[in-house]
Amino acid sequence: MKRSEHIKLIKNSFKEAKKTSIKLKVVVISNDCCLECLKIDGQEIEFLEAEKNPPIPHPNCTREWGCNCTIGFLPIRDENGNLLIK
Repeated sequence: MKRSEHIKLIKNSFKEAKKTSIKLKVVVISNDCCLECLKIDGQEIEFLEAEKNPPIPHPNCTREWGCNCTIGFLPIRDENGNLLIK
């Protein structure tokens, strides 16, 4: 996938995730893309920070056909396990 297409998909993911009333954080899923991407696999990032500076596509990705990493959105919970609302 072209880098520009990947960025467009990620931006759309953030747009859709904003529609929820639940507070979210972002997790990077590398899908065994390459060694560079494996370094950030599982990394959890605050939503606004990740939206402002998306961690993927990884700028140093070495996969021949382009970065195939994705992101997931995790709900944020309080100390009692309750979902936090925006």
